[in-house]
Amino acid sequence: MSNRFAPFTWGIIEAFDFIRNNWQQLCEDIENGTMCGASDIPNDLKEKLEIYLKPDAQRADELRNIFHEGFAVPVAKKIWKKLDCIIAVGTGAFRVYTDRMKEYIGEITHRNGYYLCSESLIGVETKNGLYQLDLKSCFVEFVPVDNPDAVPLFVGNVEI
Repeated sequence: MSNRFAPFTWGIIEAFDFIRNNWQQLCEDIENGTMCGASDIPNDLKEKLEIYLKPDAQRADELRNIFHEGFAVPVAKKIWKKLDCIIAVGTGAFRVYTDRMKEYIGEITHRNGYYLCSESLIGVETKNGLYQLDLKSCFVEFVPVDNPDAVPLFVGNVEI
């Protein structure tokens, strides 16, 4: 199984839009082990990063063949053959991005992954849109819904 994670589905779209708009330069960079297409990265940083890149003409040719076919058919599985799940928040206001993301990922499983608030990670998706409370990521206390003035309870004091 191979998963890819992005905080939100719009990040997946941005990545695929970038590939769609820059695939020729990306393939050239893969073939040569360079970062010529990364014009927004300072040259001194590019030089430091390029030390870790290795030319891969075979992979560049594989990708060129995929991209020459176009993007009318979802390309994610063609690019990454073992990819079988995308984890990215895509509910509520992000639904429009989730729908558009399907143009690139097709039938690959999409999981929302996490239940978040601005303060912390609250839960991790288990299945069927259900979440398990993540008690290791943050401090949690509970206040009874029917008595908001009650003393907050810690996890060890809560009963189902």
